[in-house]
Amino acid sequence: MSGMEGPLDEEQICAMMAMEPIERNGSFVISHGKVRLFLDRLGMWVIETMQELELVLESDEISHLCTGVGKLFVTAADGINKIAALHNKNDAVLPPVLPCELAAIDMRQFVTIIHVNIKYLLASEDSTR
Repeated sequence: MSGMEGPLDEEQICAMMAMEPIERNGSFVISHGKVRLFLDRLGMWVIETMQELELVLESDEISHLCTGVGKLFVTAADGINKIAALHNKNDAVLPPVLPCELAAIDMRQFVTIIHVNIKYLLASEDSTR
């Protein structure tokens, strides 16, 4: 599991922001600590690579890496959430998960959902610009 949380209301998000650095998109958030835990669960290669990076990079550069991974998670979750809302508004078939389930699924399922819905995610991103 990624450790992402959502959908959350504004008060819950502000409370989390007061406690630790988080990445946010819409009503989905993930803390930098949970991103790091997620990365460590990917296996020995990732753990060893992160340890090697810590030897040569500054701590703010490692934090930047966690920020990027976190933004990927919450941006995709928020995009899928918007697709679900659009489908629901049009009485269409919903994606295979509800927004509250996005935060609880494992990464393999998450990536599969992104691949299945990539054209809708890209269209959703274009429409917000």
